[in-house]
Amino acid sequence: MLVCPHCGKSGISILDKFYIPVVLSVKCRACQQQVSVDAKKLVLLGIPWLAVIIVLPPSVGLMLLPVVAFAYIKWVPLVQK
Repeated sequence: MLVCPHCGKSGISILDKFYIPVVLSVKCRACQQQVSVDAKKLVLLGIPWLAVIIVLPPSVGLMLLPVVAFAYIKWVPLVQK
């Protein structure tokens, strides 16, 4: 579980964080407040990965997916919505 930027408690699952780019925000299980991710860092992480997918064969992009997922979890912070 990840720490909520509102209440400071572990209320956001890693799976919830992966849903955020699709649904824009999720609710903290502890305080029920909306949480999102830092859009600038999300874009900065996504641009190089998309460039790799466009320039290199798709298999390389798929091999890098776990690296991108790990970077997303660690580098793109949760923010208050």
